[in-house]
Amino acid sequence: MKLPKARRKTVAEPTMPWVIGLNAQYQKVVNTLITLSTAALILPVFFLRDLIGNIPPNTSLLKSLQEPTFCEVPVAFWSWGCFSASILSGILFYYVSATRIKEAWGQKNNTLFIRSIKGKKTVQYWLFATFDFCVVFFLLGIFALLSFAIEVVPAT
Repeated sequence: MKLPKARRKTVAEPTMPWVIGLNAQYQKVVNTLITLSTAALILPVFFLRDLIGNIPPNTSLLKSLQEPTFCEVPVAFWSWGCFSASILSGILFYYVSATRIKEAWGQKNNTLFIRSIKGKKTVQYWLFATFDFCVVFFLLGIFALLSFAIEVVPAT
């Protein structure tokens, strides 16, 4: 007598469909912040010599980035650090978001780091924390970049 083969249990519909829609909206925001943060890191490097204006051609740009400072660190470096932190927070958001989507489909968490986290509330906490860090670091980066531009760019 043949025994029936064990069937793999599949889920036709998500157990929490609202989580998938909400998560998609958060992902759009994080994607926009990552794109803008990357542009804010890259584009000023190409236009910095033109913006500051009074740098001789053979002079290093690093000297002109030393002023203004905040806590003895140049503000330009603060902005780059905040934009980098926003990008890293966004990447972590996508990582935790994948775990949350698995939960919404009723699947077991087996991703690295999240495997040791117990409970849906903890995953949700990390999801919102990484989203908040992404937004806050982006806003701080914009503030630092504008502070640098106001202090350094000559008035015309």
